[in-house]
Amino acid sequence: MITKTGYVLTLTVLFGLILYFWGIVFNQTALLLNDNKMPVVVQGDRKISSDREIHKIADETVVGYFLIDWIPVRFTEIKKPENLILNNVYHVYERYLNYPVEGGLNMVSVGDLMIWIGSTLFLLFLVPLILIIPFVYKEKL
Repeated sequence: MITKTGYVLTLTVLFGLILYFWGIVFNQTALLLNDNKMPVVVQGDRKISSDREIHKIADETVVGYFLIDWIPVRFTEIKKPENLILNNVYHVYERYLNYPVEGGLNMVSVGDLMIWIGSTLFLLFLVPLILIIPFVYKEKL
């Protein structure tokens, strides 16, 4: 019999996956609506720095304003580690989670926030969910 803790962990992991999925859908929708470029709301004389050249400055042709990068968030800088394993984790954060490892003030979209929150919920609560499985089956015997 699954305990209340098991249900809560399962629902949290599923909610994280759903949030991650919808974050990707939001970001891809913004790209599709704006010629495969993610518009960024830039304040003042700031410039966009992007390695992959998928960003552009938001102008009057932007469609789907709610989906573009418009939320200002200040990130802490993550220095590139010397350790090989930590270096791989660094590249995962940089590439797959789209975390701005250079730090500073960045503009993010609702989809980015959903991806980060969803992946955090999934990764943090998946391990306890896996660890609780042997105890659930032991109770059935």
